[in-house]
Amino acid sequence: MTTFDALDYQGQVAVLTEAAAATLAERWGMAHCALTCVQHFQNSTFRVETPSGARYALRVNRPKSQSLATVKSELLWLTALHRETDLLIPVPVPTVNGELLTEATAHGVTRLYVLFHWLDGDMLDHELTPAQLESVGVFMAKLHNHSAHWTPPDGFTRKTLEWDGQMDEHYQNAIVHGRAMIPPTMREIFVRVRQRVEPIMSGLGQSPQVYGLIHNDIYQKNMLFVGDSVRVLDFDNCGWGHYLLDIGVTLAKLLPHVDYAAKREALLRGYRIQRVLPDEQIARIDSFIAARIMLLALYLAGQTDHPGMSSVVPSFVAESAQQLERWLMSGSFT
Repeated sequence: MTTFDALDYQGQVAVLTEAAAATLAERWGMAHCALTCVQHFQNSTFRVETPSGARYALRVNRPKSQSLATVKSELLWLTALHRETDLLIPVPVPTVNGELLTEATAHGVTRLYVLFHWLDGDMLDHELTPAQLESVGVFMAKLHNHSAHWTPPDGFTRKTLEWDGQMDEHYQNAIVHGRAMIPPTMREIFVRVRQRVEPIMSGLGQSPQVYGLIHNDIYQKNMLFVGDSVRVLDFDNCGWGHYLLDIGVTLAKLLPHVDYAAKREALLRGYRIQRVLPDEQIARIDSFIAARIMLLALYLAGQTDHPGMSSVVPSFVAESAQQLERWLMSGSFT
């Protein structure tokens, strides 16, 4: 029997689609649904349409990337955000037994399944406007305001997004597998970035004013828009970290834009409408951008078991190293 990892992209999607349909019928009582795979990478996501026309999003977590406890904690935070804020986010749909998630086994591998209410909006394939990025800044600040005042329930478990937290077992394994794809000169750049950024992160401390639960993946492919109003998807990478890291994640993706400075200003302007962001923290943002670039490059370099990644990762890692080297030399991305 062919293992799942040995299947090509289409084969993996076919197996997951069959497993998802069976799980929906058994655990959510949703039989005869139309499933469309909209993403198959770290996790797999399916658009679900019931015979009555209702729409949902089903997420299938990649094995070993999360545990029952960590996914349940993510969903508890989403439930609290939905109940206590006006943010438009994915809202989990309980199973017929009232559980927020479920485990099911297919092709010899156990996976975690989560069903969400469908969020309307457009996933844009063109560069975001300053007005849209201001809306993203407002969203982010509201998220951080909630985090600063929310008390998680007992047993709440999410990873810590500092250096040691990022280097969890799954992350470490990805880096080990990807080392052969990273030339020694690039590895030396990454070491220098960590040496510069780590004391800046630790120097901020962990008071509720600067540190709490963050999304950790707010970039364009996780955003939906209705006009200039934003909805944010995919909280699977959320965890405990500095609020500046959320800002750094968003800005890292904007760096190639010719009007980066204006878009950066729009994002920060929106943020400061809802939340205080002192100038001394703004001065540290570029360090968090560097951290995001480095950690993402190292992680993706280790995804050799995913179909198609081997053809795109080397150029991505090389571009990331170039960005980081420029930052090391100038101390700024602007």
